[in-house]
Amino acid sequence: RSAPFQAESIASTRSALSQRIDLLEEKSVSVHKDPLQAIIDSVSVSGYWKKAATFMSQLDIKLGHFVKLDSALEKGFSDDVKMTILVLLYLEKRHAASKMKWLLIYKKAEKWLQSQGVEFSTLKENLSDVF
Repeated sequence: RSAPFQAESIASTRSALSQRIDLLEEKSVSVHKDPLQAIIDSVSVSGYWKKAATFMSQLDIKLGHFVKLDSALEKGFSDDVKMTILVLLYLEKRHAASKMKWLLIYKKAEKWLQSQGVEFSTLKENLSDVF
């Protein structure tokens, strides 16, 4: 009597888990379809972005972008600083028409970069060829 009950219970648990996985995959795809939304969703509370392979590939940020950035910076900075600079450049170059959507996080990121010793407004003039 308990074996059929366990089989039914296992089957219903599998079905519920499968439905949840499908729902999560749908949400994941819809959230990450729009690179601008991914940027907005991925910014930290402090105003920076972490270097992550999936995020980089979605924005088409390659290691070559980091190499160009390294050569433009005067001293070594963390990957978070570099990623944040690249995201800000990306926003300016590829999403200028949507500026009202990202302006607040952009300003917050500029302040965070200042706290890390980076004056982005001056630096970006030397980085026009990164993207």
